[in-house]
Amino acid sequence: MARFRCANHKLQIELGKQIKLVKVLVQQCYCKLCNLGVVEDEDHFLLVCPTYQSLRERFRGSLPLIAITPLAELLSWQQQGILARFLVQCQTVRSELLHQT
Repeated sequence: MARFRCANHKLQIELGKQIKLVKVLVQQCYCKLCNLGVVEDEDHFLLVCPTYQSLRERFRGSLPLIAITPLAELLSWQQQGILARFLVQCQTVRSELLHQT
């Protein structure tokens, strides 16, 4: 959770910012796990990407997981343990799927 709060995670948007090139093409930051053609940022990863829909459904009763939820509200949710489990499970799915490709 601390990594998400500090934007120190491995989503494409942050990896693009860390590359020391003068210009990083936005296409390099697109989500590699869906065909929506959008940048993989925190909002997309946690609230929109269809890859994690089943996880969002599983946690929907405990977390405000809708696309209009501000990220700051989600990350400051009272039940930090549940939020941490959701983040870890999403990151695990992402890592496994990216290693398969």
